[in-house]
Amino acid sequence: MEGGKGDGEIMKLYYSNSNYKDADVIIMGLPFDKTSSFIPDSRFGPEFIRLCSENIEDYSPYQDKSLLDLKICDLEDLQFTTKNWQLESQKALRDILDIKKQFIFLGGEHT
Repeated sequence: MEGGKGDGEIMKLYYSNSNYKDADVIIMGLPFDKTSSFIPDSRFGPEFIRLCSENIEDYSPYQDKSLLDLKICDLEDLQFTTKNWQLESQKALRDILDIKKQFIFLGGEHT
C-alpha cells in the first residue's frame, strides 16, 4: 500500500501526533473523483479537511475526552497513479483490512 505524495507537500492533519507503528488511529486521504459526472473537484476534499482541522476543538465535554489523548498518524493521501485505478484501490483496501488499527478515511468521492 502506498501512501503519500512523495513530494512532502501535503499538509498533515493538525492532530497527527504519532508514527504508524504506535498509532491508535490512522488517517488516510482518498483524493478520488475519477467517476464524477458533474464537478470533479472532490479529490481536493482530503486537503481541505486537513487545512480546516486546526479549527476543531480537541476536547469533547459530552464524551469527556480529548483528541490529544489519541495517538493519531496521518499517512497522507493514497495516490491513484494508473489508469487501472480499480485494481489499485482493491489492492490498497486488502492491505488496509489486514491492519488491526482504526482507520479514518478523508474523501474524496463516495467516502
